[in-house]
Amino acid sequence: MRAVLGVDGSKYSEWATGWLAKMPFRAAPRVIAVHGVDVHALRAPFMVQPTIIGNERFIEEEIRRLEKRAKTVVADTKQQMVELALAGTARVEKGPIARALLKHARPGALVVVGSRGLDAVDRFMLGSISTYVTLHASCYVLIVKVREGAATDAPADSVRDGRLVLLP
Repeated sequence: MRAVLGVDGSKYSEWATGWLAKMPFRAAPRVIAVHGVDVHALRAPFMVQPTIIGNERFIEEEIRRLEKRAKTVVADTKQQMVELALAGTARVEKGPIARALLKHARPGALVVVGSRGLDAVDRFMLGSISTYVTLHASCYVLIVKVREGAATDAPADSVRDGRLVLLP
């Protein structure tokens, strides 16, 4: 089985990695951990020609910062995968992360993402990776909202409460 894991260096993606490691698969999954760097998101939609405004230096600096952060996230994810005995790779993809995750997903695969639990306004302004993946995936999706092990002490109706939802 293939498992596509969305990572961004946050505690939520660490939780998602932990859940993936503890899931009872028949055979160990081949994990593809994906970190997205979307440089187009740096420009506001109304800025068609950022060089006219004179902020290209700031955008280039931010791109370098994002790329440096991506290397750190990938290295940390590889280390966490080794510690959790997950076989696979970690990589950086250019462009929107939700599309990158779906690019690696296949029918019968599992996409695992952490969720920060944004409210409706933030989700509208920033977008929601978990919502996009859930609506567009042709495979199973696991959205992790709690640390692995935290739900084991939860009452039996925690699945109904939305703390653990696996969607085909």
